[in-house]
Amino acid sequence: MGGAEEGRNASRTPLRRRIAARLGPKTPLKLGTTSAASSVVYKAPSRSWWLWWPCEECGGTLVPLLDHASAASLPMPIAAGSSQGVRVSVAPGSVDHPCPSCETHRRRHAPAGAEPAVWYDTILCDWVVQLPCEGLSGGALLPLEINFFDANWADVYRTAADVCYGDS
Repeated sequence: MGGAEEGRNASRTPLRRRIAARLGPKTPLKLGTTSAASSVVYKAPSRSWWLWWPCEECGGTLVPLLDHASAASLPMPIAAGSSQGVRVSVAPGSVDHPCPSCETHRRRHAPAGAEPAVWYDTILCDWVVQLPCEGLSGGALLPLEINFFDANWADVYRTAADVCYGDS
């Protein structure tokens, strides 16, 4: 088997997808849609799916998805007055499901609370846990190495609990 075959198969490895997720997304080029509409985007070079989350505050963000089929169950915002998109159980931009990019900036600039906090950080393209740390107003921010926005919440919080309270 030649090098070309290995190169084609090498891009399918989970490590390559994780690296692609960490490189940070760029705003997708969309034809015939408005930036106010959420969408699922496929990026051919990394062979990965991304969720475009539009936001009037920050301009929107792309977050990596583990599986494009799971996008239907995510709280994706819908353009105002549009019948297209995914129906959500809460209002877009609500306290329950704020824009991931705005939430990242808000939490990174806020002082750490008394308890650990978990959120998806769009700067790191990773789920993180923020631990209170004496002497640091922002606390310690630790990546959980779970790169996908649609990761199972049980896995995210189990990993965060292991980081915070696990045996060493």
